[in-house]
Amino acid sequence: MIRTQPRNAGGPELHLALCEYAATGEGVRIMAAISRSQHHAEEVLKDKADPFFHRGVELKPLDFSDGQIQRVMRLIPLAEAAEALQADASGAGHFYCELYLNNA
Repeated sequence: MIRTQPRNAGGPELHLALCEYAATGEGVRIMAAISRSQHHAEEVLKDKADPFFHRGVELKPLDFSDGQIQRVMRLIPLAEAAEALQADASGAGHFYCELYLNNA
C-alpha cells in the first residue's frame, strides 16, 4: 500500500519523478514514476518519456504534505501503483503513468 502519511512516518520511503507539460490547445500532460529510490524513479520516467520532456523532470520524496504531490497523487490509480511497487520482492518495483487532461 502506498503510504499517505508524511515522509519518515514509517514504511519504505518512496520517490516521485514527475514531469508536467502544458501547451495551449493540447491540454496538460503529466508523466509520473514512483520507486523506492530517486535514481530509479528518474530512470523509469526518462526511459518511457520522449527525450523532449527530460529537462522538465522533477525529483521528490513522496511527501504528501507537498501540495504538488497531493494534486498529482489524486489522479494516479493508487491500487495499481501499490500492486506494481510490491510485485518485486527485491524492492526494485516501480509504477509509471501518463495522464492527459484537456479542458476543451
